Amino acid sequence: MSEGDEEAVIDRIDRKAGMIWSRIGGAVLVVCALALLAESFGGAGPLDRWPLVLGAGLLAGLACFAFRSRAPLSDLLTDGPDRRGKK
Repeated sequence: MSEGDEEAVIDRIDRKAGMIWSRIGGAVLVVCALALLAESFGGAGPLDRWPLVLGAGLLAGLACFAFRSRAPLSDLLTDGPDRRGKK
């Protein structure tokens, strides 16, 4: 294998690991959103429920962003700019 082939394999593994990482994070967010939504049904009135429903909606929105993420793991874990801008 040449050096370019090895880098392509590493980049492919990096992308797949990033997608798996995002899917796990999205699943955790969905579970938390469902727990908040289930807890909101136990409130006495609408004034007691709205913060929980709002939190559940926020977590569900974040889960959608996590499930749509296609960033490699190295881009997710670094503080620097992503590699998409470089050519």
